[in-house]
Amino acid sequence: MRKKTIGEVLRLARTNQGLTLEELHKKTEIQLDMLEAMEADDFDQLPSPFYTRSFLRKYAWAVELDERIVLDAYDSGSMITYEEVDVDEEELTGRRRSSKKNKTSFLPLFYFIFFALSIVIFVTYYVWNYIQTQPERSSASSYSVVQATSSTSSATPSSTSSDS
Repeated sequence: MRKKTIGEVLRLARTNQGLTLEELHKKTEIQLDMLEAMEADDFDQLPSPFYTRSFLRKYAWAVELDERIVLDAYDSGSMITYEEVDVDEEELTGRRRSSKKNKTSFLPLFYFIFFALSIVIFVTYYVWNYIQTQPERSSASSYSVVQATSSTSSATPSSTSSDS
């Protein structure tokens, strides 16, 4: 059984994951100086105990540690006790490579399908709208003949007589 500080355990877990502080910063959105302070066990540099617990939880989650063990060690002010397991370095690096290979993202496929469907919907709407606005074309032409008629009316003045 070995004992290490919280910072040592966090740093060891981060390096075993093959993460740099920059990568961890992007993954957890914790400022670099805060990450460095946690790895140095300098929790006084962190804003408050509430934020410290939150940062420790995020850090432990990012490096796949049990958050409860890390938080219990922080709350009690003690070191973390663990059993060290000998792992061959080649096996560890091979495991890291294979875990990165297995993580495939379907996001590009989703974007491609979304883009293709958008184009199909747009073209369909455009063609449908074009067809709807075209006048109906029939094969037989219809003509109507209009007869011009003229009418003349005679205007006769009407006389009105007034008897007074």
